[in-house]
Amino acid sequence: MTGDCLRAELRAGNVYTSRQVVRFVGPILNRYGRLNPDSLIVIRGDSGFAVPGLFELAETKGHKYAIRLKSNARLQSIAQVMADPLLNAERLHKRQVHYREFMYQASSWEHARRVVVKMERPAGELLFQFTFIVTNMTLQPKNIIRFYCQRGHMENFIKEAKNGFACDKMSSTDFEANVVKLQLAILAYNFNNWFRRLCVPEKMQSSRMETLRTKLVKVAGKLAHSGRYWTWKLCSSCVYRKEFIQTLKNVAALPQFG
Repeated sequence: MTGDCLRAELRAGNVYTSRQVVRFVGPILNRYGRLNPDSLIVIRGDSGFAVPGLFELAETKGHKYAIRLKSNARLQSIAQVMADPLLNAERLHKRQVHYREFMYQASSWEHARRVVVKMERPAGELLFQFTFIVTNMTLQPKNIIRFYCQRGHMENFIKEAKNGFACDKMSSTDFEANVVKLQLAILAYNFNNWFRRLCVPEKMQSSRMETLRTKLVKVAGKLAHSGRYWTWKLCSSCVYRKEFIQTLKNVAALPQFG
């Protein structure tokens, strides 16, 4: 909801996405469980998080999850049986979308779990395309898919971290140095998020970091000393002068700690 990064970890480039997912996510769940034991926690992730250990962890702690499954021959076969009666030859020129659910147990799972499938046939195509989501939520299949697709909003935050703070560019050949660089980049990203929410005028809060740099940081000005005072003088033609001054006022109004 806020875009804050709860945790980031640099891994070797030759390991699979789902490696040590439980070790990575577990401490976050424990922390929020201690902070607010009655809160509803929902894990939403792509197929890189589709590991039995994470399902079991969430189920044990009473959390909900909606995680995409990689398609396989068995899932495709089950979905195709459901999709065949829905194919309407007279409406091939129109797009079709249907939602169904079934119980499914992979060979590595200890028990069957609910799987929701979105069946989509683009206009003019003969075959359906399938999206599989494993979940323990009780929402209707269409709402489960809708909830999962909201994960796309998170990609905007990742894009901001990459473009605004170069967290995806590891410049050193030393792994430990790159680990530190990533942590500094994520810390800077979070500081920017807090700065945007607490200090930036409301109409600019949705701006990307590069936009804020251009409008509020990279501005022409002069620091002048007169008597006992220092004065920051902005250019008279500064386009975002009001926003700059309001940001300074918001910073000054923040509670002081320490």
